[in-house]
Amino acid sequence: MPSMELYYFPGTCARVALIALEQAGVPFSTQVVRFFRGEHKQPDHRARHPLGKVPVLVVDGQPLTENMAIIGYLYALAPQAGLMPQAGDPLVTARNWADLALCAATLHPLVTRLRVPEIIAGPEHSSAVWSRAEAALQEAFGVLETRLAGQRWMLGEAWSVVDAFAFWLWDTAVGADFDAGPFPALRAHAEAMRNWPAVQRALATEDAAFATFAAEGAPFSPPPSMRPVA
Repeated sequence: MPSMELYYFPGTCARVALIALEQAGVPFSTQVVRFFRGEHKQPDHRARHPLGKVPVLVVDGQPLTENMAIIGYLYALAPQAGLMPQAGDPLVTARNWADLALCAATLHPLVTRLRVPEIIAGPEHSSAVWSRAEAALQEAFGVLETRLAGQRWMLGEAWSVVDAFAFWLWDTAVGADFDAGPFPALRAHAEAMRNWPAVQRALATEDAAFATFAAEGAPFSPPPSMRPVA
């Protein structure tokens, strides 16, 4: 089994890779990149990810970036772990991976605009960016809501890492003051995810990191909501 170390920051999309590693059941270690200390801008992390982002999975000394690629690698490494269904039909398989890509390429940028709109357009336009992202997410989450109203998990009756990505997206959006009220199926899905063993282990790892920050005298608080004031 290769040596694996995940570079992450708690609460970011690196949670998806963390859940995937826990579900895969492979040995790995973690290393927190302290963004609030500028560690993501240091040459050693830039060597792992040229843009200074997370997650990065270092495999036998070689960095692998992007959740889609990390999940694909772990699926190939542990195909029986249930990260993705083994459909048999190439079209069904492609559609399952398309759902993962929907989370990574379509919903993730919208959630980023909701969580940290000032990065996208500066403080003076943050509320406008938040509003546009919220409107787009109302539609996008509506699609997921309809799906989950008729089945237990994102891809049917079996859990998959698509659920992990959807959970992070939902959790982050709600944390940015997105209105969860109209989405009972997504709320129920999030609660089910919090009871999933791999998710519980990943969240415990994040909680331990936050506790370490506090012990170091640097407790972390997420940025305030940019929801426009009525």
